[in-house]
Amino acid sequence: MQYLQGASSGTVVAGGNGPGTNTSQLWLPFGFTLDLSTNSLIIANYAANNVVRWVIGATGWTLLAGSATGASGSSSTLLNNPVGVALDQYKNLYVADAANHRIQYFLAGQSSATTIAGISGSPGISATQLNRPYGILLDSQLNLYVADNSNNRVQIFVHYSTMATTSTTSTTTTTTTTATLLNPPAIIQWLFDGDFSDVYGTYNGSLVNNSNVTWMSPGYA
Repeated sequence: MQYLQGASSGTVVAGGNGPGTNTSQLWLPFGFTLDLSTNSLIIANYAANNVVRWVIGATGWTLLAGSATGASGSSSTLLNNPVGVALDQYKNLYVADAANHRIQYFLAGQSSATTIAGISGSPGISATQLNRPYGILLDSQLNLYVADNSNNRVQIFVHYSTMATTSTTSTTTTTTTTATLLNPPAIIQWLFDGDFSDVYGTYNGSLVNNSNVTWMSPGYA
């Protein structure tokens, strides 16, 4: 849904045709990001096990990652309940592949991914593991922040590293601890409108905006 500033009702910009795997449908969409260069939404299509691009104003999506038919899997070309997505300045795609406990990296235009965080099919609490990662966020240095949902923590993976540290309030600790920091972290992505007067995002699948968002700088959770 798109809510213009000051509006009390929204406009459907993607999906709205019931759940399914047809190109006019979405199926439990979770995380998303806005690609301003193409005026499109990049959507983690959770139950369809794919990530799609939906140009605003279009009647359907094009496939970016995963299966067009909804098949799940753990190979380099498949996803299993993707939740979070991020796009870098080179149009490379990052996907929080929740049920595979990993972050997948797709070079722009490629359908086969590399696992850059977590261990496929192996949930855990070590510095190299994740447990149902949800939201993801890239900073300007391409460091990757991961809402490690079932581990109740936010992880930061430094660019070119597959070992993380836990982002906590005012301190940074190694991820070998099991301290419950969040309950649980959810989507950590936000969309900004053209003049930055409104902020939109998702929290546990619900749309939120700047009336109920508290800004947290990197290093705080």
